[in-house]
Amino acid sequence: MMKDIFDKKGIQNSYVIDPFTTRIQFAFRNSYDMFRDEYKYRIAVINEKVRLNCNPVTLCDFMRFRQYLEGQSYLRDLARYRPQIRIQAFIDYRRKNKALPPDVEAKRKAVIKDWFRLILWFIRLRKAAMG
Repeated sequence: MMKDIFDKKGIQNSYVIDPFTTRIQFAFRNSYDMFRDEYKYRIAVINEKVRLNCNPVTLCDFMRFRQYLEGQSYLRDLARYRPQIRIQAFIDYRRKNKALPPDVEAKRKAVIKDWFRLILWFIRLRKAAMG
C-alpha cells in the first residue's frame, strides 16, 4: 500500500507496510490414523519482519476510512427516514422571489424538521451499534 504525501518539494511516497517475505509450509501424512495422529494436513505460515510506518496523516486517513465504512453500514436503515425534498429547493425559491408564501414557509419548516429527524436517527443507530 502506498501513501502519497504532498509537501512543498512535491510528492513524497512512503510505504505504509514495508516489503516483507512470507514462507508457507505444507505438511501432510500419507498414512493417517485418526485415533493416533494429531493431524493429517498442517499448514504453517511464517512471516519475516513486518514493519508498519505510521504518521499522523496516515492515522487520520484510517480514521476517516473507518468512519466512512460505519456510515455506509447505516445507509440502508437511514434510507427510509430520508426526506424526498431538499432544502436547496427552498433556498433557490427564496432567491428568485425574495420571500416565501406562508404555505411554502410551513413546508420548508417541515422539511428541515425531517432532516433533523434523519440526524437523530443516525445518532440513535450509531449509539445502538456501539452498544
